[in-house]
Amino acid sequence: MVLIVKGREFMWPLTLRENTITVDDKEDYTASIKKYRSTKTFADVANEISIERTEYRPETVEHIEKLAEQKIVEMLLNGNMFAGEYFIYKPSISGVFNSKGEPREGVQLSINVSGTALLREALGEVKFEIVEKQELGGAVILQVKDLQSSKTDGSLIRGHAAEVSGRKVKCVQKDGVTLHEIRLVSDLEVPTVVTDVLYNEPSRVVFNVPNDLAEGKYRLEIETYFSDGGTVLKTPRTLTYNVTLV
Repeated sequence: MVLIVKGREFMWPLTLRENTITVDDKEDYTASIKKYRSTKTFADVANEISIERTEYRPETVEHIEKLAEQKIVEMLLNGNMFAGEYFIYKPSISGVFNSKGEPREGVQLSINVSGTALLREALGEVKFEIVEKQELGGAVILQVKDLQSSKTDGSLIRGHAAEVSGRKVKCVQKDGVTLHEIRLVSDLEVPTVVTDVLYNEPSRVVFNVPNDLAEGKYRLEIETYFSDGGTVLKTPRTLTYNVTLV
């Protein structure tokens, strides 16, 4: 298939942050997408197709898209892998069974999504612009621990409580009290907001890992206005840490 995005201009807005791993190198930074402009749906796709191809009505395109998605889901639920031009969907299962095949502990069904060579080529067309630079001011995530398994290697079991230890990790909005935003961002840059927060302290945050996320590599992000001595920041900073959901 011909790479249809060749020659078009695509731009990602990025935020630079101090690299908390290479603390001795003051010029070492990491980057993440600042904010997603919006979450697109099939309706948006249908509208854009109908603008480019006026012979197609948006309602018809959206209906066909939803029918196709439904069939893909049915194939996956039947244990099939689905390969499109840009994405591959693969059913996965994890957990412990007994010798009779009965679930014993932590059995989870999920769908893993990965990009094809064509998608990787398309990503080569993306340019980026640094729109923000965050200085962490000593704030850092030092460790993430699965409280049930006691592992501190960055692996978290879905449904378990995770303890984040560090400096200035308390997650608050500009009022200094209300919970702001903790996210788990997949390797496809899809964010999931964590809502079940058990403890929220300057050096310790504990939350329950969402049970419905697919296993794989994620980036934990704590976006907060928290600072020292009861003061808050004018703009939030984001602390990050790489984890793996199993």
